[in-house]
Amino acid sequence: MSRCIVAVLIKSAVFGSPVMSLECSLHRARPAHFVCYECGTSLCDECVSTRVSQGYGGKEKNYFCPACDSQVQLAGLGNVMVPFWHRLSSVFLYPFQLVPLILTAVLSLLAAVFPTNILVSLGVWVIMMKYAYAVLIETGRGSLNAPGVSVELINQDVMQVLKQYLVFALLGGSIGFVASHSVMAAIFLGVLAIACLPMILMLLVSTNSVLQALNPMLFVPIIFRIGWPYLLMYLFLAFFMAAPAAFFAYLPVEVIPPLLYAFVISFVSQCYTIMSYHLMGYVLLQYHDRIGYVVDYEFFIENQGGRAKRKPKSAEEDLKTGLSILVKNGKYREALDKLLPFVKQKDPDWELSEKFYQLLNMSGEQDKALRYSVRHFEVLVKNNRKKQATELFPKITASPTAPPAAGSVFAMAGWCEEMNDFKSALNGYVYFTKHFKNDPLLPEVYFKLAMLLHEKGRKSDKARQILRGIIKAFPGHDLTPKAMQYLKAVG
Repeated sequence: MSRCIVAVLIKSAVFGSPVMSLECSLHRARPAHFVCYECGTSLCDECVSTRVSQGYGGKEKNYFCPACDSQVQLAGLGNVMVPFWHRLSSVFLYPFQLVPLILTAVLSLLAAVFPTNILVSLGVWVIMMKYAYAVLIETGRGSLNAPGVSVELINQDVMQVLKQYLVFALLGGSIGFVASHSVMAAIFLGVLAIACLPMILMLLVSTNSVLQALNPMLFVPIIFRIGWPYLLMYLFLAFFMAAPAAFFAYLPVEVIPPLLYAFVISFVSQCYTIMSYHLMGYVLLQYHDRIGYVVDYEFFIENQGGRAKRKPKSAEEDLKTGLSILVKNGKYREALDKLLPFVKQKDPDWELSEKFYQLLNMSGEQDKALRYSVRHFEVLVKNNRKKQATELFPKITASPTAPPAAGSVFAMAGWCEEMNDFKSALNGYVYFTKHFKNDPLLPEVYFKLAMLLHEKGRKSDKARQILRGIIKAFPGHDLTPKAMQYLKAVG
């Protein structure tokens, strides 16, 4: 029967609180960490734009949408975390990390050696409860590693433990007061208090206020917002509470030395206490947005699974990410507006220029694309993008704008020769002769044209005509003697 209940609860939790319900707009297989309510974009931790500013308390990190430059909101870490019901094995193993294992062993040994010493028993109890509470806080912050033990942890801020037991005392006193008037009402209140106790403790961490933690107007709505997962967590916490008693029932007391028996009892109880507080801390983290608990996102990212710090992205990387998101969502006009200031720069990035040219075509603005092709061609040549420049050149010949620089056309035609694309090279040199009649490179262009016509085009007559034209038009040019020799070779 109990197995059926657990199965139903797990199924309800899974379907009632879907895992990775919000995906990154750019990387569909990744969960979203942030949401932009301005443009509706959801962003993973790689896509979001991180900007550091100087605030009153020092440097502050803020997160922005690379698509529209608006500040984004945390989507809720439950969207990117493994749900607690999928990591129960890790919850069980948590107390066996080195620090809690040593601490639990030492405290259990003290409790076993000095069972009647009130000061020792009180010290063991205070230290363990302080450590358990530190586990809850550290897990709630986003760290899956057990907190270390320090002098500060033992000696300072005992109020953390006292506040917990003040909560227990106030709940117990309230139940006792109600019991003096109505036993049934006291039973009902007791059941309600026990059911809500984990959320009360989580609120105590979140608010650090006993009064707010005990306010039913706060914890009851939160429990309903979490829903079935809260009931599932409660079921596991009840198991953790009952497990030590069940374990002790099977211990062969008659054959275990009293000292060892006392040690085992204390050790097992403390381990399950740490498990319980770790589980509550993880639920606090997973549902922090529903509880109203503020989480340091950077701390979470750096500590979840021991992930290394991310390298800050450059402004150019943010721009490219934003453009990819806009294009993927079909927002070509917005992408063009975002790119325009960058392509107007004196020396724009060739990839951004390429993106701008492609977007003009994708958005149906072929006329603007044709006009921009000359500017883009210049950018490609300047950045030595041979393949892209040679492929774009036919568009240049149809552009209504002024031709590109003579040097760019000359370089492009030379690249075509290197790639054995002699037809394109011929077209480039012919284009040069039509548009740059007074350019110093003109004699060399004519000579290259004559060579291509003779050697590749099998048009020796035209080649001889061009060579004679070079000799006649540029008699004092350094290239003229070479043209005379080549004319003799052509015959």
